[in-house]
Amino acid sequence: MPTPWLKRMACLLPVILASVPSAAATVPLLLEYAPSQAREALRVSVRNPSDYCGQEPCAANVDAARLFDYRRIAWFYRSASIYLGFMLRLPAPRTVQLVSDSGATLQLKLTFLGSYLGVNTDYPLHPALNNNVNAGCSQRRTLGAPPAMKVNWMLDAPGTSQLCWFALRESTDNYTVTYSSELEGIYQAELLPGQQPANGMYRGQALFTVGQEGTDFQVGQIRNGDGYISTSSVGFDITLTVNPALAVRLPKGDEVSLMPPGGQSEWNRWSQWNQVPTHLEGRVPFELDSNGPFRVSYRCGTVSADGRCTLTGQYSGNQHPYEVALAWNTPVEIAPGYTEQGTPNGNGRTFGYVPTLTANQGAFNLRVEDPAALQKARDRLFSGTLTLIFEAGL
Repeated sequence: MPTPWLKRMACLLPVILASVPSAAATVPLLLEYAPSQAREALRVSVRNPSDYCGQEPCAANVDAARLFDYRRIAWFYRSASIYLGFMLRLPAPRTVQLVSDSGATLQLKLTFLGSYLGVNTDYPLHPALNNNVNAGCSQRRTLGAPPAMKVNWMLDAPGTSQLCWFALRESTDNYTVTYSSELEGIYQAELLPGQQPANGMYRGQALFTVGQEGTDFQVGQIRNGDGYISTSSVGFDITLTVNPALAVRLPKGDEVSLMPPGGQSEWNRWSQWNQVPTHLEGRVPFELDSNGPFRVSYRCGTVSADGRCTLTGQYSGNQHPYEVALAWNTPVEIAPGYTEQGTPNGNGRTFGYVPTLTANQGAFNLRVEDPAALQKARDRLFSGTLTLIFEAGL
């Protein structure tokens, strides 16, 4: 049995027990960036073993890992308070610089959201007082049951010490509560806004201190006694792979009708009253995401002697030229070596661009001049093929 002094101290403040910590623990954090994946650009590529992501639907950029071991014993005796509380501090959000093999840099923010702590007790939890919410610290989940369980606490303000507590049944006998397990950290990775990640592999490190008040990780307060914390610091080895990614969204179907600018009503005036429109037009809209330079090309199925795309009459075989123009809803930077009009590529043209981080919206606009010439040919249908090509890289 502990001395009465230890009993009184245990009622007021549980005791963390310390021994000489070992060298820094290291946790891998493996990330991928690929904006084509449902626009969740940053995601954890290989998750660490954890209780949190094994129980919760973790977001793509959230992971958890066991960071260090600890042991702390709190003695209780009859008539002791049923509330067991301690101070928990997780690191403040940290900005980490990542550097690629080519020397390019990215800024990554690492934010700790909460933790799992192991608890062993010879007295059961109070069922009506589980899932407590204290100012800044919320008990979200308890895994297992006495004598061995793990408790999940989520903090509202990482970087500040918060009082976390949970409830036990009222005591009529002596009992102990032992924290003896791993601390599992729950963290989120985000790229700072306004960056344009180039393809490649980026690496960086973040180091966090562990121990008493004033360290990045604080679990209670250190007092003399039989206890243990396994390390004085925890390091994260961060690897971010930025993959070549190009995502293009096109309308359904593979046909485009060429119509007068006034639409169906002007078409009716042409077919019924011989009111020839000034031109015919069609449009193929698209939306494009890319994390690097890209090319957009078109190629015509048939071309005229002067290199223009042509439509071919269904019966006569007569050809009629049409124009193809690429337009963007918002300006996109033209890549070095390319022009606004594009580079000839045989039966078409190729355009090169440097993208922004947001989706780029554009369209291929088709235009037929001199519709009267089509009418004179007496063909019921003029058709042609146009191939659109989108490529990552230049």
